[in-house]
Parts: sequence; C-alpha cells; structure tokens
Amino acid sequence: VRIGVPENFYRERLAPEVAEAFDRALSDAEVGGAQLVPIMAPAPAAINVIGRVILLSEVSALMEPYADRRADFGSDVQALIDQGRCLSATDYVNAQRLRTVYRREWARLWELVDVIFTPCAPILAPLVGQTEVEWGAEPSDREDVRLATTRLVRAINVLGLPAVSIPLQSKNLPVGLQIIGKPFDEAAVLGVGGLMSASV
Repeated sequence: VRIGVPENFYRERLAPEVAEAFDRALSDAEVGGAQLVPIMAPAPAAINVIGRVILLSEVSALMEPYADRRADFGSDVQALIDQGRCLSATDYVNAQRLRTVYRREWARLWELVDVIFTPCAPILAPLVGQTEVEWGAEPSDREDVRLATTRLVRAINVLGLPAVSIPLQSKNLPVGLQIIGKPFDEAAVLGVGGLMSASV
C-alpha cells in the first residue's frame, strides 16, 4: 500500500501528543509493509476557507424557513446563520468553482498514492468552555478551538473524499488517525483502516 504523507499543513501546529501518536502510526504502517510517500497536499488552507463560505451560505439558506424561531437556537448557531446571510451569491458560486479546481488538483495525487494519512485533529480534546488554543506567545499563535478541531478534516469533507478515523495509542486523551482515499474508493480506506486498527 502506498501511503501519502503530506509534508505541508497537516504536520503544522500539532500538539506534541498528536504528533507523537501520528509518527508512531506511520512507523507501524511502514513496519507492516506499507510504502510511505511524501506528498504536498494542494491548498488545504484555501479549501478550508471556501468550505466555510459554502457551509455558511447553505446553512443560512436552509434555515431561512425558521427565521421566526431564532430563540430556539443558541447564540453561536445564530451567529453562523447571520454570517451566511452576509455572503453574496457571487461568493458562493466562486467557492463552488474553486472546489472543482481543487478536486482536479487532488485527483493527481491518486497517481502516486493509494491512501493518505493525516491526524484527525491537531489538538487533544479541549476543556469545557475553552475557546482558544495557543501555539506560542504571539497573538497570531492563537487559534479558535472549534476551527482548530476541524482544521485537518474540513478540506477532505469539502472535496467529498471518503475518509475514516481510527484511534491511535496515546498517553492521555484520544488521538485519531485520518485515512483518506480517492473518490468512491471506500473499500481501500476501510481495508487500510482495518489493518491499522489491528496494528495499533
């Protein structure tokens, strides 16, 4: 099995426990006979942005019939619905166009690898009420917890790629391994997931 290991984005801003567990999983896969192939994942940060535009626009449109029931939703959900209303149709259509472009770019990866491994989340489970995670001392080193927890999986969802999460060995809180496959190749994703579950 040729396992793609992104050298960009998916190894950045990881909690030490997540990085250690992910590295052990790669080592286990290699010992089990897999070939690790370094790859550059095409524009995951940009895909996350267009995914947010699509999500906010679509959720806002879907919730339009319930505009008279705002009190039934939490303030965080109301804020997301309102953000979606601020986006133009042009923003939405351009985000969909970019999604098509990035799908084509990711399609080239499948000539090199069978599946791709990444961590599922860059952080361990946050504390109740925690709103930010800090990666350093600078203000730019802070990240919203909700965005952080989905940062490594959002682009895969936007691209419509099959993926599975399996638990990895960790010292404290759970860490997940994301196994990503090419479109409609759930069999490969689940097969590799089963092998990895047995080895970890």
